[in-house]
Amino acid sequence: MPSKLKPVKFLCTDEEQQKIFLMARDARLSVSKFLYAVFFKTHIPTKSDTLLRHELRQVNADMARLGGLLKIALSREETEEIHRLIKELAELQQLIKTKINSL
Repeated sequence: MPSKLKPVKFLCTDEEQQKIFLMARDARLSVSKFLYAVFFKTHIPTKSDTLLRHELRQVNADMARLGGLLKIALSREETEEIHRLIKELAELQQLIKTKINSL
């Protein structure tokens, strides 16, 4: 079954072509998807978006680890450890809010 998608071509200089290729690579998109996103004004992921997503994943993993430690502490009734973990969770929550607000 033939594709319903049709190619579109346009003329540009070598420098413009190189810039398009580099910008598409930086956005981690194919040239086709990059040009489509530019033309239809959809979101183009940036390097900072990628870095923030990575940082948020790390914070999420830290929170999961703390949650596991909190469960162990609760099962052993270690109140001092529980209070320390709760404080650390609150700090991580604040870090997540800060990262989200910077998006």
